[in-house]
Amino acid sequence: MVEETGLYVKAALYDYTFNKEESTNKYDDLSIEELYNKIIEIDPNVVVDKNNKRRLIRCLINLENDNTTKNGDKLLYDNVYFIGLETNRDILYERINKRVDIMLENGLIDEAKYFYNKEKTKAIMTPIGYKELFDYFDNKCSLEEAIDKIKQNSRHYAKRQFTFFKNKMDIKWFNVDFNNFNNTINEVINYIDNN
Repeated sequence: MVEETGLYVKAALYDYTFNKEESTNKYDDLSIEELYNKIIEIDPNVVVDKNNKRRLIRCLINLENDNTTKNGDKLLYDNVYFIGLETNRDILYERINKRVDIMLENGLIDEAKYFYNKEKTKAIMTPIGYKELFDYFDNKCSLEEAIDKIKQNSRHYAKRQFTFFKNKMDIKWFNVDFNNFNNTINEVINYIDNN
């Protein structure tokens, strides 16, 4: 699911049209290692799936056409700033845990119970919060264990999202000042004004 979130963002901002030459190009006969080495010669900082020949070929073609971003994807718009907010992992995890507590106070258990009694589709069975409570409803764990699992899975999800965006997009990251969020806003504005 984390990659879907990132891919939605990328699909809105990048050109995902495939080059016609991609299917029949001069690189079809090269090995994955040879393709990757050619890519690294052009851009040693590129992030690309080293085990996916199709993506390596697309990345190499894009790099040669000099119309790419960090991952070999062509940005559709000019003057786009990718801004990310980050914080210390302990603070982030504490805030995630608190958010789960608030969701529980606001009726997450009743909401999950409502969907538990409906037809079991992937859309209902996979969201964090529901699937853990479904195990509780099925007497597979205690409520406390289900809540701990919701918090744990939410933390893991946040970590995967951060890793995805950190590795797949050129983002300028800013540390959040939770004591005075205006400091963070001003830092971002200053960055945009000077770039």
